[in-house]
Amino acid sequence: MKEAVQIIVTPLGERLAVLPEEDYPMLLAASEDEDGDVKLEFLKELRQRRQKIAEGEPVIAMDALRISPA
Repeated sequence: MKEAVQIIVTPLGERLAVLPEEDYPMLLAASEDEDGDVKLEFLKELRQRRQKIAEGEPVIAMDALRISPA
């Protein structure tokens, strides 16, 4: 991926990953096999990346991205 992925936390504590638009098709292609099923290697990599995030990567709260009306 060319740029950093951002993690947004919703008010309910859900984490959302935001990635650059041009990287999305690459992610889909890497995640599926010929039958459209999720590759086990992809799931393993996803778990490892989630663990790295849980260990201290920066997290941006969703409310921080909203612009308050003047």
